Amino acid sequence: MDLLLFIVGFVIFVFYLVCLVYVINTQNKIQEQNELDDPELKKN
Repeated sequence: MDLLLFIVGFVIFVFYLVCLVYVINTQNKIQEQNELDDPELKKN
C-alpha cells in the first residue's frame, strides 16, 4: 500500500513538473515574439 501511494504521488509530481516546464517554455516563446514586435524596443 505504501509503495502504491508513493508511485501515485511520484507520477503526479512528475506530471506537475512536465506541465510547469511546458508553460515556462510556451510563455518564453510568447514573450520573445512580443519583444520582437514591440516598436519601442526596435533598434534604429
